[in-house]
Amino acid sequence: MVIKSANDLFIHLLSDVNSAEKQITRALPKLARAADNDQLVEAFKKHLEETRGQVERLEKVADTIPDIRIKRTKCYVMESLIEESQELIDNAEKGPVLDAGLIGAAQKVEHYEIDHIDHELLLKALDHHCSESWVLLYVRRWLTAPMQTKDGKQERRNVGTPQGGPLSPVLANLFLHYALDRWLTVRHPDIPFCRYADDGILRCRSEREAQYLHSQLDMREVDPIAIHRDAQQTSILACVCPGCSDKSPSAPC
Repeated sequence: MVIKSANDLFIHLLSDVNSAEKQITRALPKLARAADNDQLVEAFKKHLEETRGQVERLEKVADTIPDIRIKRTKCYVMESLIEESQELIDNAEKGPVLDAGLIGAAQKVEHYEIDHIDHELLLKALDHHCSESWVLLYVRRWLTAPMQTKDGKQERRNVGTPQGGPLSPVLANLFLHYALDRWLTVRHPDIPFCRYADDGILRCRSEREAQYLHSQLDMREVDPIAIHRDAQQTSILACVCPGCSDKSPSAPC
């Protein structure tokens, strides 16, 4: 569709989200059948339940706004991620190796969801860059929409962005621009880093420096602009870069 106005852009984004969600609902049962580990199977089933709720909420949003109709479009990013997971299923035997690959594929999809972003701080950052009041209104509604479980119970959302939304990486980048990127630039200007959504790499010159920065990130969890570091997904690794002068296990990169 041709995008000429903010309303056209809103319809385009809503249609893209709807396409992504529906593709996920079709893909998750296949992932669950391909998985060997019982806990992984249950995780895929829970994800499917959440995603079906997202589809229902999107349809309600479209029904409550005058002159808004979801277009028949396709989210090609989600299509590509799902094709990668199907390629894994087709080329790996069922077992631990395939399970590991399925987890990696699911994590790519999960980049569309950031679990610990403070809603008010996120909206404050968005307000700084966006003057359209209707955008702020619908982003707030989208963020705080309750999640309905299989038994009909509704769970309130106070933090994080809804699962499956292609808008989530954009909001995560906006939030972490202030919560992490600017903090590193000001407080640790000599630490090179790169980040995509909620994943990042920080390059330190010694293990001691890495341990110190590790502790500084922990302190950010109680900072007014807090970020949450997942202990299971954060580690200090030895440098294996070509040309690095220190190849010892205690030399992080």
